[in-house]
Amino acid sequence: MVIYIHKLTYKNYITFSLFIFIFASFLYLFLVFIFDIPVSNDTSVNLIDYGFQYSLSIIVNNLRNFFQYILFFFISPLLIIIDLFILVYQMWLGINVHGGESVFLLLYRHGIIEFPNMILYMLLSLKCMYIFYKRFSLDDVFAFMRNNYKLYLFSIINVIIAGLIEGMVNF
Repeated sequence: MVIYIHKLTYKNYITFSLFIFIFASFLYLFLVFIFDIPVSNDTSVNLIDYGFQYSLSIIVNNLRNFFQYILFFFISPLLIIIDLFILVYQMWLGINVHGGESVFLLLYRHGIIEFPNMILYMLLSLKCMYIFYKRFSLDDVFAFMRNNYKLYLFSIINVIIAGLIEGMVNF
C-alpha cells in the first residue's frame, strides 16, 4: 500500500479560516435573533485571580483541547462545531453582559494568537480525518502528522504563549 504524504498549505489554511469566520458569524447572528439578552452581572470578570497559577490552568485546559483534536481526529467536524458554538456563545454572552468594548479588551491580547491557532489545529485534525476516511489507514494519518510536525509544535507553542498572555494580563 502506497502512503500518501500530505502537507498543509497556506491556501488550505486561508480557505478554512474564511469558512470558520463565516460559519461563526452566522452562528452569532442565530444567537442574536433567537435568544433574549441576558441579565447583566458586571462583577464576574473582576473576580478572576490573574497570575501564573491562572495561566497554568488556562494552558492545561487549552492543551487538553488541542490534544483532543489530535486523538479524536475521526470526529473532528463534531469537535469543531461544539468548540465554535461554545466560543461564539461566550462572545455573544460577554458582548450582551459587559459590552463589545470590554469583550474586545479581554480577547485581543491573547486572541490574536489563540484564534488563528485554534483554526490551525482544527484544520490539522480535519485533514487527518479526511486522510483516514479516504484511505482507512492510520499509517497515512501518522505520515501526515510527521510531515507537518513543525505545525503541531508551532501550535503547542502558541497555546502556551496565548495561555500566558491570557492569564497574566489583567483587564
